[in-house]
Amino acid sequence: MSAMINVNREVKDPFYRYKMPRIQAKIEGRGNGIKTLVSNMTDVAKSLHRPPTYITKFFGADLGSLTNWDEKAGRYIVNGAHDAEKLQSSLDGFIKKFVLCLSCANPETILSVKGDIIYRTCKACGAKGPCDLSHRLCAFIKQNPPPKPKKLRQAKDQATGNADREGGAEESMGMVAPDDLHAAMLQ
Repeated sequence: MSAMINVNREVKDPFYRYKMPRIQAKIEGRGNGIKTLVSNMTDVAKSLHRPPTYITKFFGADLGSLTNWDEKAGRYIVNGAHDAEKLQSSLDGFIKKFVLCLSCANPETILSVKGDIIYRTCKACGAKGPCDLSHRLCAFIKQNPPPKPKKLRQAKDQATGNADREGGAEESMGMVAPDDLHAAMLQ
């Protein structure tokens, strides 16, 4: 596995908590059909907590190239010959615009789309602010909104009042309702 680097490369601390793998690029084809395959895009995207399609689309917008991907096969391709260092510096631009918190510069952010605005909410400091909507990637994010975090989905399910699900969970875990326990003790 390649060396891990800091997510925010402006931080020079070797013990920085947030790390990601260095981009690995492989140039395929010749002549007019030359393209660059980013072989570890899923690992990089996981470390940034963003879908790999967002990063690939950002590369296309930043480098002026067409992009395509096959999520099942894990292939993320940028047309043209691009070395790993050029893609890494482009990734730094993505991190600054769509990952780092605006106030504390931590990469612990969640993207959410409300109307025509894309918000970055920091899980560390609680700051919430809009992303730069002038970038081309914003239109793609609006069409393909990020999945809601697991904790927020669970909280929403509980807020809707799924009493059937809650009652079934108590019974399946062997829990007894207080009224049933009282009745059993009287017998």
